[in-house]
Amino acid sequence: MTKHEYSWKYGSRPAKLDPTVVGKQFEKIEKRDKAVTPDSVVKANRAAKAPLHDYFEWDNNVAGDKYRCTQASYLIRSIVCKLSDVDHEEPIRAFVRVSTSDDEEDTGQYIHIHQAMNRPFTREQLLQQALEDLRAWRKKYSQLKELVALFREIDGFGEAG
Repeated sequence: MTKHEYSWKYGSRPAKLDPTVVGKQFEKIEKRDKAVTPDSVVKANRAAKAPLHDYFEWDNNVAGDKYRCTQASYLIRSIVCKLSDVDHEEPIRAFVRVSTSDDEEDTGQYIHIHQAMNRPFTREQLLQQALEDLRAWRKKYSQLKELVALFREIDGFGEAG
């Protein structure tokens, strides 16, 4: 088996897990099951001594509420709208995740896109997030030579912005 060096994807924050431990666990699951699925990861780490056991919430009362919050978050991220005061044909996300003041940490709050765009502080947050997403996308597809011209435009925009 080829030895792999694991690290976390740009922008990810998966608790305090060692990426090497996680990668090796996934390799074992793939070898055993021919693929890695969320279900196979949970099943492989159900035992208290399993390498990733502590990452998961095993109290069903807590996990049930967390799952419902995950479902609600999905709904919030899924709703789109058209803004009448913007010349834009396609619907856009209706609610966006923001911090509502400079000293507030990210608490997973969402506000309507119209409100976010009309407040300088939250508008700047959205712009910074968009640029971060663009850099992540550029890094993700950097091996595709067909996109070199687009990468130059992105890199040039980053310097100007």
